[in-house]
Amino acid sequence: MATPRADAYTAAAGGVIYGGRERPQWHDAVPLRQWYSVPGTNFKTLAAALMPYGNYPGSDPVAALVDAFGEPCFDPNEMAVYCHGGGHTDGLNNAVVKVDLTTLAHTLAIPPCDPAKWPPIYVATTTDRHGTLQYPSGATPEYYSSTLTDPRDTPYNQLIDTPMVTHQYGGMAIRQGRITYFYNQYKEADVRAARWSHIGGVDLGAQLNAINPNYKNGVLGQGTMALYDDVTDRHYVTLVPGDAGYNWRGGFIAFNPVTRQLDGNKIANVPTRSSMNFFKGGRYAYGLMHDVAAPNKGWRFNLDTWAVEYLVFTGDPMSYVDGSVPLMETLIANYHSGRGSIVRWGGNFDMDALYEVNVSGAPLGGNGSAGNPYQFAQVRIPIAGSRPAAPVTQINRMYFNPATGCILMLPRANSNWIAVKL
Repeated sequence: MATPRADAYTAAAGGVIYGGRERPQWHDAVPLRQWYSVPGTNFKTLAAALMPYGNYPGSDPVAALVDAFGEPCFDPNEMAVYCHGGGHTDGLNNAVVKVDLTTLAHTLAIPPCDPAKWPPIYVATTTDRHGTLQYPSGATPEYYSSTLTDPRDTPYNQLIDTPMVTHQYGGMAIRQGRITYFYNQYKEADVRAARWSHIGGVDLGAQLNAINPNYKNGVLGQGTMALYDDVTDRHYVTLVPGDAGYNWRGGFIAFNPVTRQLDGNKIANVPTRSSMNFFKGGRYAYGLMHDVAAPNKGWRFNLDTWAVEYLVFTGDPMSYVDGSVPLMETLIANYHSGRGSIVRWGGNFDMDALYEVNVSGAPLGGNGSAGNPYQFAQVRIPIAGSRPAAPVTQINRMYFNPATGCILMLPRANSNWIAVKL
């Protein structure tokens, strides 16, 4: 039987040791405003080589780590992303794969569970979706357990407790090496210790219901997004209106990662939608609505004062059609700290350009209210070279790395990482 390799390491092509850390040669070869496919960095190939077990049900269990409606969790302090996801018919591989955004090395941060130790009822009722996770004694812990004591169950103990995998959307954020997953079943992944904790251990639905019974006692729903701010030491998590009938839900919450409680029962009163762009830029949380009728509008929320400013992007417009194939959740966007701007990609709707909105300067007009939003110029920047692969289920999957001066994107699992310089 294979042994999980939590320390497994696959280096990207072209790395050299520099200053005690592998420094990539490839970033010097990235031309200005031209797509560059980084050789030897195909996520699916490198991640598959790290997996200690096989035989996971699903259409593509390794690709599902990034293709199955799940964003990687971005750690700007480590300049890395952590990939975990799957569910439905996509796959039941619950590994966490780390990608270093400087070297593009892929490592196994937390190993997946061993399907050979799934309990018999679960095996019998699982095809390409989850079955009933019940152990022979009748125990139903709602995760793959490592601490079963009943003799009927102990043959099925995993090496570590691991959650059942689902779609994750962008509903996770990292603080000091610990990723908190907010969508559906709450859980935490300690990527430094290579273990999971608090699986199902925090009831956010009950906390919301205590604030207002109209929020109902239920999990955070489809399309949840999250970010972490180290100054306030809080996670900020969107509430998705309309999901599972929770039509009262909207705005976002502040979550205290120490107490694991909603902070002061405060709800930020801003419009939110499923799988919207939600990212941090400076002292703001930015939210861009993926409303087909208004794809160039959004807001920014001051994380210190809780003041809200509404935004509209004028100049070169972006557009998209919801439910496109290959499916995109929304237009892709994130913050470029080197330029003080929001960078957006139309993906399937405009493969040959990036769009930039300089939000660090004074607005062109407006007063920041909902009725008269601040106006910022949006500029289309043509990008030459061979097009990237068509993106799948993306939201914020675009990362600026100050160490290399590159924007990095992973359009889909079966693709090299794509670098571009503005």
